Amino acid sequence: MVSHPEIDLVDERHAAGRWCLQDQVIDTSFDVIIRGAAFYDDEHRKGDDGAWRISKTGYQRTYEEMLPRKSIEGLTLTESRWQPKGG
Repeated sequence: MVSHPEIDLVDERHAAGRWCLQDQVIDTSFDVIIRGAAFYDDEHRKGDDGAWRISKTGYQRTYEEMLPRKSIEGLTLTESRWQPKGG
């Protein structure tokens, strides 16, 4: 999940953007859940054609945690695009 970016106009051809990300990964091959968040900082430049483009991006991870799925009593994956039902 990502937030709406906050974009500041530096000058008529440059802007700076910042947005946050929260993510969760269910890795059934290692049977873990990974959760975390990060802040992204982007630089934008206006091209000669008038279109704005991201010219640089980077992020700082604010936290990440890993949890063994086996440690959660009763946890069942009931739907997955990559696994059969109940996997």
